[in-house]
Amino acid sequence: MAKNAFALNALFDEAITVAAYVGALAIVAWAILKAAGIIHSPIWVEMIPFIGAGATLLGLVYKAGKVMQEITSIKNDLSLVVRAVGHFDSRMIRVETILQERK
Repeated sequence: MAKNAFALNALFDEAITVAAYVGALAIVAWAILKAAGIIHSPIWVEMIPFIGAGATLLGLVYKAGKVMQEITSIKNDLSLVVRAVGHFDSRMIRVETILQERK
């Protein structure tokens, strides 16, 4: 069950990335074709850059959210490591105390 969820999540991430790239490509292609005079714009064609910009923006926001999730995950993992090191440090202090008492 977890493998399927992970595969679906990875597929969704890939789809968002592709959508962001397609959106950026649509904006660039529209700008080039418009500057070359190839596009004589009815209203729906005028909306292409806005649609592309929206798709790109959504992709960037999604990716930023994923990065923030990873940062939070790393922060939580790091706090566990710090806690483990603290326990290890206190145990080492006890061992050093015992060894010094035996001398």
